[in-house]
Amino acid sequence: MSATTHPRSAHPRFRDRRQNVTAEVERQRWARYFTLLSPVLVAVALLGAMRSPLAEVDRVEITGAGLVPTAAIEQSARVAPGAQLIDVDLAGIEQRVRALPGVATASARRDWPNGIVITVTERLPVAAVAGPGSSWLTVDLTGTVIKATTSPNPALPVIRFDGDPALAAPGAEMERASAAVAAADAMPFDLVDWITEIAVDDGGIARFRLVGDADAVFGDQQGLADKYVSLATVLSRVDRTCLDRIDVRVPEAPVVTRRPNCE
Repeated sequence: MSATTHPRSAHPRFRDRRQNVTAEVERQRWARYFTLLSPVLVAVALLGAMRSPLAEVDRVEITGAGLVPTAAIEQSARVAPGAQLIDVDLAGIEQRVRALPGVATASARRDWPNGIVITVTERLPVAAVAGPGSSWLTVDLTGTVIKATTSPNPALPVIRFDGDPALAAPGAEMERASAAVAAADAMPFDLVDWITEIAVDDGGIARFRLVGDADAVFGDQQGLADKYVSLATVLSRVDRTCLDRIDVRVPEAPVVTRRPNCE
């Protein structure tokens, strides 16, 4: 009679080890799944948050504005209240706001979760240019017209063209005024009360009308600072009676001319 054999049970220590190895393999497999799926889950969660009512536009903040009314900027930006913040066209906002005559640069950004921030750099007034009739054009350093008014800003130098008056719409650049605008921007504070206006001839050459109807001739715009110093020196040192013209085209040797038959 043959004996019946039975498989021997594994030692408990080996059985526990095998179970531990199996559990570790399973844990690593799930860790890999999670690593692969987590970016997708995060993206889905973020997309859901961006499309939720919590990420709808309910405020527009404007910074950098002082001369340009914030209401005009908001109107030009055309940000729809309640729009999904992620869908707002920032480039379109910037383009529309830059079209305002008083705005030099504009940038827009999202301010999560529900805001748009628009930052502007304004055009700074440099001079008032005489237009047709009683109209005046306020221009910046580039000669761009900021606005049209019926009277000049008394704090700004006045520019007047010989012959035809200036014609330009707000937002347009007046190349004809470039030399005079540069001269106005460089004008020292101590000469502001002496110069009543800057006249520009057909060639774009500026001359300065002084208090008492005298002219200061600068020629081209080279060496403006030296010419202003020369003009200020003459005005402070010479007898201004019957003064007709001060020529400072050569700053080191100014020439003073008086009106004939004047006492």
